[in-house]
Amino acid sequence: MNCFTYKQFWVSWKAENIKVGRQNSTDNILLAYEDPCPFFLQDLQISTDHGGNVNWIIEVPASNVNITTTGGLMNNVSLSTSGIFVNETTELRFEVRGCRDAHLRLLTQKTQIPPYYLIMIGGWHNNKSVLARHAHYYQEVDNDFGYGEMNCSNYKKFILSWSGGKLQVGREDINGDLLLSYVDPCPFFIQDIQINTEHEGHVEWIIQVPVPTSIQSDPVESKVVDGMFHFETNCPTFQVLTTTTAAHLNECAAICMWSFECSAFEFVNHGRVCELVSNIAVAKTLSSYYRILK
Repeated sequence: MNCFTYKQFWVSWKAENIKVGRQNSTDNILLAYEDPCPFFLQDLQISTDHGGNVNWIIEVPASNVNITTTGGLMNNVSLSTSGIFVNETTELRFEVRGCRDAHLRLLTQKTQIPPYYLIMIGGWHNNKSVLARHAHYYQEVDNDFGYGEMNCSNYKKFILSWSGGKLQVGREDINGDLLLSYVDPCPFFIQDIQINTEHEGHVEWIIQVPVPTSIQSDPVESKVVDGMFHFETNCPTFQVLTTTTAAHLNECAAICMWSFECSAFEFVNHGRVCELVSNIAVAKTLSSYYRILK
């Protein structure tokens, strides 16, 4: 185990062979047992003892959910209420079939209020795709002109990711065929995704239920230097975690870095006030923060 870093394990119980391994290698066996009289397993229970505190990231087999959005009817479908989206998600794979206008909103709240990111695939009669950031105002940050991104008869595959403020939309594979991309200098936490279509469109979606990934960065163990944080002025207003005191700017940065939830901070030299904030945006009004570069 490690207090600061996640370690990967796997467990299998095929037939009478029970094995526990490290990481993704089937050769790196930690524990093994061959039961001469095995029994059927109906559930798994996880726990910790002796006052311990353990964070788990559990990978589940991928499955697909089918959703249809129609302008004015089955529209604005929240993926969290459909059992698809969880906060630990930073990637979404999906297929769409329709003549135009497959829209996704990446929400920092559970309702459709700014700030949020907007993705439009096959907009403008299937002639333009757009990635926009709607915080204090609507800003189109990337676009792609080209007819035929959507298809009326056949499903087309896409992958969306938003890890660490780096938003990307790719055709099937982000590494191979990138459609839209943007690096947000002051990103906000995504709590839900809403899908819809407009202009009386009809879109059929096949959404792969995502595997949770870690959203927490390892605590910083080394000495804090100025290059570990950056002052940003174009941020939405973030949720305040706590307010404390610090002798100087770097000490406030260190307090933030040692907090799993802290993504940015404000420091007022007069009074030595250190305010830690998360990356959950609570208002679209602009604020300035020192953002941790994790």
